[in-house]
Amino acid sequence: MPVFGDELAQSFVLSSDQSDLKSVQLRLMVVGEVEGSLTVTIEGDSNSAPNGTPVMTSTVPALAVTSKTGAYYAFYAQSKFDLTGKKTYWLRL
Repeated sequence: MPVFGDELAQSFVLSSDQSDLKSVQLRLMVVGEVEGSLTVTIEGDSNSAPNGTPVMTSTVPALAVTSKTGAYYAFYAQSKFDLTGKKTYWLRL
């Protein structure tokens, strides 16, 4: 997974348009001490990197991630969002 500053990001492309989305699920696990919060964004692409303009944003307390072996956690958007098929997006954590 590429690192941008102190954040991780992964690109993805959907095969078709998706509308009225409200969350994204990530498989996460605790490694070491946990503090602060986790913010997930979905952003468009700019020269093979996140463009910095969120389509979706969700923040949860880092303490909400409790699995030491990996589990899926839902990150809910503040409002529904749409993604266009065959377009590159970035999931940034």
